[in-house]
Amino acid sequence: MQITKKKPSEEPMDVDETPARENTDGDAEVDHISDDEEGGIRIGDIYIPPAPRPALTFDSTGPRLIITHIVNENFKSYAGVQKLGPFHKSFTAIIGPNGSGKSNVIDSMLFVFGYRASKIRSKKISVLIHSSSKFPNVNSASVAVHFCQIIDGEGDSFTLVPNSEIVVSRTAFKDNSSFYTFNGRRVQFKEVAKMLRSHGIDLDHNRFLILQGEVEQIAMMKPKAQTEHESGMLEYLEDIIGTSRYKEPIEKLAVKVEEYSEMRKDKLNRVRLVEQEKQRLEQPMREAVDLMELTNNSLRTRNTLLQKYVYETNKIIENKNKELEELKESLSKIDEKLTEIKENLHEKTRELKNGTQQYDEMQKKKEEIGEKLQTSKRKQVTVQAETTQANKKKNNLEEMLKTERGKLVDLEMVPEKNKREIADCEALLAKHVDNKKRSDDELQTAMAGVREKTKGLQEQKDSFLVKLRDLKKIVDEANKNFNLAESELKIYLSTELKETEKLERMREAYEKAASDFEEKKTLRGTLSKNVPTQEQDLTQMRNRIQVLKNEEANVLKETRTLRGQLEESKQAMSANRSRGRVLDALMKEKRAGRLPGIFGRLGDLGGIDSKYDVAISTCCGALDNIVVDAVDTAQACVEFLKKNDIGRATFIALDKQQHLKRYYEKKNTYPENVPRLFDLVQVKDERVLPAFYYSLRDTLIAKELEQATRIAYGATRYRVVTLNGDVIEIAGTMSGGWQTEEKLSRMEQRLSEIRNEQASLDEKNASLQQSVQDGKRQLHKLEIDLNSLKEEVPNLQKQIQQQERKVSSCKVDEAQKSRLEGKVQNAEEKLTKAKHDAGEVEKEVDGVDAQIAKVAGNKVKELQKSVEELGKKIDKVNAEITKLRVGINTSIRNAKKCKDKVAQMEVDLKETEENLESLKNQKKQLTLSIADLQKEFDELGEKISEGTSEFTGLRKEIAKLQENENKLKSERLEANNSVSKMEKSIQDCTNKTPQWERELQSLKLEDPGIEMPGITRPTPLVVHTSVELEEFSVEELRNRLTAQKARIGDNKPNLQAIQDFRAKEDLYLKRAAELDEITTKRNEMRNLYDELRKKRTTDFLCGFNTITTKLKEMYQMITLGGDAELELVDSLDPFTEGIIFSVRPPNKSWKNISNLSGGEKTLSSLALVFALHYYKPTPLYVMDEIDAALDFKNISIVANYIKERTKNAQFIIISLRYNMFEACNRLVGIYKTQDCTKSLTVENTVPEDEAFDNLVAC
Repeated sequence: MQITKKKPSEEPMDVDETPARENTDGDAEVDHISDDEEGGIRIGDIYIPPAPRPALTFDSTGPRLIITHIVNENFKSYAGVQKLGPFHKSFTAIIGPNGSGKSNVIDSMLFVFGYRASKIRSKKISVLIHSSSKFPNVNSASVAVHFCQIIDGEGDSFTLVPNSEIVVSRTAFKDNSSFYTFNGRRVQFKEVAKMLRSHGIDLDHNRFLILQGEVEQIAMMKPKAQTEHESGMLEYLEDIIGTSRYKEPIEKLAVKVEEYSEMRKDKLNRVRLVEQEKQRLEQPMREAVDLMELTNNSLRTRNTLLQKYVYETNKIIENKNKELEELKESLSKIDEKLTEIKENLHEKTRELKNGTQQYDEMQKKKEEIGEKLQTSKRKQVTVQAETTQANKKKNNLEEMLKTERGKLVDLEMVPEKNKREIADCEALLAKHVDNKKRSDDELQTAMAGVREKTKGLQEQKDSFLVKLRDLKKIVDEANKNFNLAESELKIYLSTELKETEKLERMREAYEKAASDFEEKKTLRGTLSKNVPTQEQDLTQMRNRIQVLKNEEANVLKETRTLRGQLEESKQAMSANRSRGRVLDALMKEKRAGRLPGIFGRLGDLGGIDSKYDVAISTCCGALDNIVVDAVDTAQACVEFLKKNDIGRATFIALDKQQHLKRYYEKKNTYPENVPRLFDLVQVKDERVLPAFYYSLRDTLIAKELEQATRIAYGATRYRVVTLNGDVIEIAGTMSGGWQTEEKLSRMEQRLSEIRNEQASLDEKNASLQQSVQDGKRQLHKLEIDLNSLKEEVPNLQKQIQQQERKVSSCKVDEAQKSRLEGKVQNAEEKLTKAKHDAGEVEKEVDGVDAQIAKVAGNKVKELQKSVEELGKKIDKVNAEITKLRVGINTSIRNAKKCKDKVAQMEVDLKETEENLESLKNQKKQLTLSIADLQKEFDELGEKISEGTSEFTGLRKEIAKLQENENKLKSERLEANNSVSKMEKSIQDCTNKTPQWERELQSLKLEDPGIEMPGITRPTPLVVHTSVELEEFSVEELRNRLTAQKARIGDNKPNLQAIQDFRAKEDLYLKRAAELDEITTKRNEMRNLYDELRKKRTTDFLCGFNTITTKLKEMYQMITLGGDAELELVDSLDPFTEGIIFSVRPPNKSWKNISNLSGGEKTLSSLALVFALHYYKPTPLYVMDEIDAALDFKNISIVANYIKERTKNAQFIIISLRYNMFEACNRLVGIYKTQDCTKSLTVENTVPEDEAFDNLVAC
């Protein structure tokens, strides 16, 4: 019997078959029929097949299928057309010598039943075609199996069911192709398989077939299959009982239950999150409601107060209009009197003018002299300013000259002072030298005892010391030369540097003064233009603010709509936060060294230009995956996350993606030269490139959807994504980008711009009035500053010119400068080299000293330390002496420079004093000139006054008229002012009214716009009547409004908090409903899962008990006293560990199947086959030498059982044992002549005496 379970996708056809000659191969699958069977249950994509219907029962009275005969044509050893049969309805034995072709009878049936060539003992189908010396060139082979249905009668009689004959044939060709026919009609194999299954022929486990040597394998099956593609005793029995149909649905239901549980967990987390957010928003909502009510009460009070203002102002305007009429009437009377006086004054003035023409020239000359007088006075001011600057400069020069002279005295004293200090240092040096010599002697004495031991070291040290002394002298000399050269360079450059810095300061002061003058002059002109236009700007600003408020309302409305559309998406995206927790935990493990193979989140391992952010975020769903080096690392990460209940993550193992490298390294040219998105990704670690290619593949990036469409649907299909996030898959499907989110972003940006502009305009509007006043004050100050700067700038120009001459005179010689710099550099190089050489020798000396000290001990070390300290003191004194000597030379040079500087300052002071004297003379001359011009100016004035005395009377009349005119003008001015004030007062009142009315219209109660418990929509504002307004008190309303605003403060009701709470509450109810829905689905699926598992167990145990009971009976009957049973390894769950087949042969103990003999294994297998036949009868059995391992006694028992107890099935048995074939109903003899097999059918009946005698006589 075949016991290997076929793979679900395995075809029964030979792999070499081609569909060119057979139209069934492509669909020839034995164990899959796509249509749902009657009685099956489908739950979504889960299909539960119905319980298998028995092909027939153990009752022999019903119809059953039998094979009547087989027709072979050129099949294997059968040449030409050979008919096998007819077969008996119950028991047919096939006999024949070895090699005659008995097993080819079974092979012919298997060929028709769709088995591969390898299952028919051939390598390929073409081998099944007959080939012999007599028939060498046969091109095809064919087998036809003839079936029919019968109803058993008494004995060997039966009744043929009408129209039940079936002929199934298969024809094979040399090219390894084949085809099937069903009653002469060419069909696909699945139709043949469906027919055979419908009659109970088991093509899945081949229970109808027991091949040669395979009978023992039935009992040898393992308790349970070890892999998916094997079959154990459990699977074998489950397929027969019919509970295997539950296995796949139960597994799918378990996945569904897990999926629904995960979905419910996600929904529950989202409900809890929304509930927390709702609770967090409740307090702000309550505060917003309270503040909204306070604000609305304040607005209602303001509404009443503004209406009161308008009412009272209208009353005031009415009274003031009456007063204005009275003032205008008084002004008209004054104008009449003033007109009369003006006419008289004009007449008198004309008379006076005619008599004063002779004095016009004198008046003209007086004006010319007055102009000259003013010019001289201005020049006098300029001279005075120059004198002040010159005096200031003189004082500065005197102070500097005093300082330089003191410095010169100090420098001249330095040589003498340094010589005295040098003498002191030399005395101290001699003292240190003597002390050092004594210490050296003591050291030499102390080392006398160890000198022999350190003789070699001392000699080495002495040689180094001699060398070091010479090098020290070189270092001292080099250091002295370097200091001298550096000091000489600094002194040489100091004068020019100082004067140059002074010139730069003067220039900076001049540039600052000139810049200030131009800036203030420009600012004055700007202010003169800006102040008159600011009031017009103020009006335009208010209009713009109103426009912005209207636009803000529209944009805010659209923004809220878009935000509502995206709220669900944002809630879903919040789940990504948990990914951050997972990533943080894994990266922490990596840093701790426990998971070193983690690279990180894929999106964090690369970068891309910002304009491609939308594209890659849309088309690459694996950005949140975590990249690891190998599958083992990924498994370790999964175990860590599972153990610590942190969450889930998806991993990309780089060791499984290396095959992609040859694809992404290939350089291709794409349509319209668009780039590949993968090529735009930049990474620091190229090891992660396979992960990016795994996620992106050859996705192309297009600018817009039109270009993407052209590329995607071209001759070669591509996956294309646009910059806006639109994706076109290779299959042609298209998904949208982020237009809604982008639009919301644009609207929010515009709203922000409007609010920023509005805030800016409000600030400008508030400061504009103050700006006008500040501008006027600033103009006055600018005039004063400009007059001062006009005098300061020329003076600074003169000082700069003088300083430039001084800098030119102090300019250094570049050749001398280069020479000194070269001297410094050369001295520095020599000093560095000398120090390096001395340092090397000192290291050698220190090394030898260390060796000597190690031998000498502590006393020698102390003496050596004393010698070293004295040596350092000597070096220090020598350095001081060198420094003092350098100071003498430096002071001499500095004294010379100082003398030169003093001389130059004395020259500058003399020039300044001469300039002061010149300015003094100019001032004196200007004073005399001004006195003369003033005298002449006064004399002309007196002459003009005297010459006009003759017109005194006329002038008095004119003066009197002018006095009256001025008096009337004053009265008119007062009257006119009164009128203007009254008009202004009326206008002010009139202007206030529209403002209050606009404010009344703009008053808007705070309204959340939603209905919910605890929130009442506000009633509209009231318009009061005149009678009601009379009863209100302005003061009382103001006090009430002040108190209300004090309670409110700067706070504003956050209506968004109310709307957010309502939206969050709606979302909470929605999420709760989703949770209830998914919980119901989960419970339904879990109940179905539990019910199906229970059903599977119940059905299986029911059938199992029947089979094991029958097995006992069969085995006891066959073995005449033995015992056998099927046992559950796990009595609580039969599907976990499987089933054990235990046997106790007659007169023996219980044994494992593997420990039985061949015959015992055969009997055990046959007992199980017969027990299974009892439970689920099969219409036919084909067995090949099942009696090979049995003794004659057991063969007889099995043969008689087959003949007597299996009336409802057809047995075709190949046997060479007479005990078996003598018990059959019909014999089919197989024999071979000339390499061609033939057959002969004989009824196996006992002959009557006469017939038997005739047969003997023949």
